[in-house]
Amino acid sequence: NRYPDPMAREMTDAFARYYGIDADMVTPGNGSDELISLILSYLFEKGDTVLTLSPDFSMYAFYGRIAELKVTSLPKDDDFKINIGKVAEQCSGSDIKAVIFSNPCNPTSLGVRRQDVLRLVKNISSLVIVDEAYMDFWDQSVIEDVKDYDNLIVLKTCSKNMGLASLRCGFAVANREITEILRAVRSPYNVNGITQAAVTAVLSHPEMIREHTRRITDSRKALYTALYDMTDRCFDVEKVFDSVTNFVLVRSAKSKVIADKLAQRDV
Repeated sequence: NRYPDPMAREMTDAFARYYGIDADMVTPGNGSDELISLILSYLFEKGDTVLTLSPDFSMYAFYGRIAELKVTSLPKDDDFKINIGKVAEQCSGSDIKAVIFSNPCNPTSLGVRRQDVLRLVKNISSLVIVDEAYMDFWDQSVIEDVKDYDNLIVLKTCSKNMGLASLRCGFAVANREITEILRAVRSPYNVNGITQAAVTAVLSHPEMIREHTRRITDSRKALYTALYDMTDRCFDVEKVFDSVTNFVLVRSAKSKVIADKLAQRDV
């Protein structure tokens, strides 16, 4: 019969301690999806242009269009890598207000190194929104750099390495000015009490989280090696992409057949 803490202070403090950042730069959300929606709805005006990269997480364009923004997409190179120079050029020569992308990327499993992300942040005036949902499986985060820039937002989630997807909890990390805006426009009870208690409990065991993350990463490496070994003896597997996430991307002309066969085996 009590409403949850509208500021989710205990959970936010636990998150900030885990990542070694200032809690005053953190906005909790009902999953990263809510925070993406808030950012695109309230930091821009109708008709503003936001740049996405392709392929990438489809919800960026979805929420952008709901907010009545003009969403434009920049195709990635043939190898699915992000060309930071092209992104910077696209942003510098137009009225693009923001660029949003996942790093590491869903669905390509590839990542952009920290120095390249910061090079983009430094060289453009547009807001750079980096979705680091899968960054816990890699080591190139820019979350600690947010305090040094006024055009950088980092999104984090509890859904991947912590395995708490059904609890719906995410965080936006930005400078204090942006954080004040996001905290002001969100629902005061957007993170329910059960989620706050559970996430706080999990974050109070950092070594357990890191051990589970290591186990997931080791499993992904084993999967990658097994799939890569198949490329020499299985015509259907054309390429296995390098991965810095918890999944592996495979290119195959028979992807539908493979997917159906896996589904029959409950994969």
